[in-house]
Amino acid sequence: MEPVAQLSTGGSVHLSDRHLQSAGEMAYEVGIEYGTFRLAGRAIAAECRVTNVYRREGGAWKIVHHHTDVSPAMVDALRDLTRA
Repeated sequence: MEPVAQLSTGGSVHLSDRHLQSAGEMAYEVGIEYGTFRLAGRAIAAECRVTNVYRREGGAWKIVHHHTDVSPAMVDALRDLTRA
């Protein structure tokens, strides 16, 4: 993934439709991440389902796991790059 990361520039991500659940020192969050960025000069808009897992450490919540599904727009861009 490092070569892909080097081709990616700028962008932003925001989370919506958040649902949080906590139990003791652990919590999880699900939602939809919306993002925009550039991949090899191509503007990409992504919408992915996301799951984040948090653990409370020293009084602060820290993310310990982040997972998203595959964005079809990113798959298309990567396929185009490998054909070039």
